Amino acid sequence: MLTRYIKARRAAEPGSNPASFAELYAIMSAQRNTRLLGTFARLNLRDGKPQYLRHQPRIWTYLHRSLAHPALAAVRQWVRRQRPPLV
Repeated sequence: MLTRYIKARRAAEPGSNPASFAELYAIMSAQRNTRLLGTFARLNLRDGKPQYLRHQPRIWTYLHRSLAHPALAAVRQWVRRQRPPLV
């Protein structure tokens, strides 16, 4: 889907920068997935709703996919140092 969007944007706006868009997309995705992980942890710890924890492995996968972008190398290293062990 992302590739299709970039191709369509390039056709509509020849001066667009796909690399810049991909970087911003990775940053936004990493932020969103980090927020979701925190929300699910809060729902479990504070609100006593452990059913949300079943979504965390999928969200961790999405986060790691976003962190693979070179612009997020420093964040990727930080996450690797800070990530709690998998249960």
